[in-house]
Amino acid sequence: MGKNLLITFLLLSLSLSAKSQKSEWNPSDNAMLDGKTIVKVNLLGMPTRNFGVYGERIISKRVSFVLGINSMPEGKIPYINKFTTEQEILDIRISSLSMTPEFRFYLSRSGFSKGFYIAPYYRYEKYKASSYNLEFEDEDYNTQHIMMSGNLNTHSAGAIIGVQWFLGKRKNISLDWTIFGAHYGANSGQLKGYTSYPMSETTQKDIRKTIEDSFGSIKIGNVVPVKTENIVVDENNAQVDIKSPWAFIRSALSVGIRF
Repeated sequence: MGKNLLITFLLLSLSLSAKSQKSEWNPSDNAMLDGKTIVKVNLLGMPTRNFGVYGERIISKRVSFVLGINSMPEGKIPYINKFTTEQEILDIRISSLSMTPEFRFYLSRSGFSKGFYIAPYYRYEKYKASSYNLEFEDEDYNTQHIMMSGNLNTHSAGAIIGVQWFLGKRKNISLDWTIFGAHYGANSGQLKGYTSYPMSETTQKDIRKTIEDSFGSIKIGNVVPVKTENIVVDENNAQVDIKSPWAFIRSALSVGIRF
């Protein structure tokens, strides 16, 4: 009797173990390739002209690598009117391209890019700025313009927390919610402009002052984050180097396909 009960118990244990192993999710199940690559687009950034595409590769049950590419077509600086009222700054137009590599560490039991995650990341962004318009009057009281443009580069690091689900009959549709994240770093760049009309010494001084005042008007709280360096103005040219700390809050809602 005891022997039969022991055999029955062993068979039941093996059966439950087999069912448990069978029910454990494997990324290769019902996948087009090996099921370890996910391509996603961010829906949340579109209203601010920030278009993002992300590729995620599953490395192990708990770890994956993500590379994000974001592009913003030319337009006004988003939300800049909340930080300054200077027209020269409000009129600036920018476009950008950024690259964000990150390692994700999944915390849920199922793993393989499912469930909650934390992810440290690095972000490089390159901005093109144009339409920084400086006006002055010539000797005949006609309005002349120096239209300045240039590039700005940022390097920053941060971390995010989020959760990802796989939907559909074959679990090949991903819904990735980056709940909250932030990064911090530094920004540097240079703007240059040219005018064919020679500027007097008085006008050159006025242009230098306008550059200092317009960038100095950008305030976050009571802090002026933008520093202007090496302001060079001569008869036909204006140039300024810009440096500032760089911080941003990050969130995303992405939909993708798992291959």
